[in-house]
Amino acid sequence: MELEVTWKRLLRIWWAWLWRSLLATAAAWVMSFFGGLWLGALTRWLALPVELATTLALALGFLLGLVMTVFPLWQIVGRNFGDFRLVLLARR
Repeated sequence: MELEVTWKRLLRIWWAWLWRSLLATAAAWVMSFFGGLWLGALTRWLALPVELATTLALALGFLLGLVMTVFPLWQIVGRNFGDFRLVLLARR
């Protein structure tokens, strides 16, 4: 049965998504930081240009951040929110 979208229900979904997104963002930042250090050390060891290390670190951070945006949504779809559950329904 489809329920009415109310502010209370909407804010419960938003909060569930928000705090998970903040954790995913923090995790992506930490992984990007250490990945950037590793890439910087590797490019220095291989005597590659600094610009290459910067470009690779930016690309790594972007891709990691993009991948991490999926996890908060994945975690809340199908979750019970008390009087409702967030699910996907097939169109008839």
